[in-house]
Amino acid sequence: MKKVLMALLLLSTTGATLLRAQKQYIHLNDGSVIKGKIFLTEKENVIKIRSGSNIFVYNTQDIDTIMQRAPKDMQILDFNNFFRFGVTLLVGNRGNEQPAPAVFQASFNHTVYDNISVGIGSGMEYYKETTFLPAFANIEYRFRNSRFSPFLYLKCGYLFATNETIHTNNQRYYGYESFLSSWPSYKKLHPFGGILINPGIGFNVMISDNFGFALGIGYRYHKIGFEEDNDYSIDYQYNRLSVNVGILFK
Repeated sequence: MKKVLMALLLLSTTGATLLRAQKQYIHLNDGSVIKGKIFLTEKENVIKIRSGSNIFVYNTQDIDTIMQRAPKDMQILDFNNFFRFGVTLLVGNRGNEQPAPAVFQASFNHTVYDNISVGIGSGMEYYKETTFLPAFANIEYRFRNSRFSPFLYLKCGYLFATNETIHTNNQRYYGYESFLSSWPSYKKLHPFGGILINPGIGFNVMISDNFGFALGIGYRYHKIGFEEDNDYSIDYQYNRLSVNVGILFK
């Protein structure tokens, strides 16, 4: 109560013009925080708070503290340029040969307008004895630039196969064995990549001004394939739930 009265007295001594030009953060006893402009009233223990188009009237006994600076969870942070590195699990059904392969990705992002950022990224992925390198563009919309900031994202790109050829058996890739022998027939295959699309939603949790964690969940589609020298090929399409966790630093 004394803190509130002292804060109001300090504000009143700065003059009515300055009081109207500044916004304060009013912490109520119930734990809520209101951002707005304070207006003194004729009543000693009553103040008015204008927040946006709303006007609230409070008794000073309902107010805990008044601050000129926002609480940490409401502070506006600079997301102009940031890096994100993380691991993604591609969760599928029980029938998948790789029920939850891990994907490692890193991206650099730049804010181009307000809460919208764009970026580029790459990483490493492993499917069917073959390593693939993704190259993707990323667009992200943050709902706010605070320490806890939900966001929507969309990644689009292409998977590039790093192996020119692999040697494996028919049964593993085509689902059958050679009828000429009781042993599997081994083939030389050429892996190739395909497009990837990954929309989703996530949130950043900043533990300092320049470092934090990122969590997200989304839908991931990508395509890879293998072909023989006789031009016969087989494609694999992955439709997965993507669950990712990573670190963010600026």
